[in-house]
Amino acid sequence: GAGLDVLEEENDIKEEAELLSEDLPKEKMENLVENHVLLDFENVIITPHIAFYSEEALKRILDVSVKNIK
Repeated sequence: GAGLDVLEEENDIKEEAELLSEDLPKEKMENLVENHVLLDFENVIITPHIAFYSEEALKRILDVSVKNIK
C-alpha cells in the first residue's frame, strides 16, 4: 500500500468524462490519468492538502492578518 498527502495536479482531478472532454496537453493528461487511477486502489490512501487547516495554523493566519491590517 501507499499513503500520499498530495497528488501533482490534484486541483485538476475531475470526473473522467470531464477529463476526456478537455483540451489538455498530452503530458498533463497522462499525469492526471495516472493519479486518477491511484484514487481507485483500495491499498492507497490519499489525504487532502489541508495542512493550513489546523487550529494552530488558523491562529497564525489570523495573527498575521491582524498584524498586516494594523
